Amino acid sequence: MIRLALVLLAGIVFASPIAAFSAVAVCDPTRRGPAPLPFRTGFERDHVVPLYLGGSGALANMQYQPWDEVRAKDRLEAVVCHMVCDEHSMDLLAAQTAFRSDW
Repeated sequence: MIRLALVLLAGIVFASPIAAFSAVAVCDPTRRGPAPLPFRTGFERDHVVPLYLGGSGALANMQYQPWDEVRAKDRLEAVVCHMVCDEHSMDLLAAQTAFRSDW
């Protein structure tokens, strides 16, 4: 989380023509998938790479996230989604990689 937040705060962006095209297909905040993890008290079932940034509903993309981290990641997801889908100032693959490597 810290590394991704620093990348965003430092204003480093990853842009490419492919990102703008690819983002159109995945930038749908209403996209939902099944939650293959059972309920666990004190945790939220979380997609490591958000569905609307091309993450899958597969178990490999799921994690238990402690409640105290939930809101911070949700806010960061919203910022990254805006950068990828609206501004096209961040590359989709870079965003996916950042979530995979830092959560």
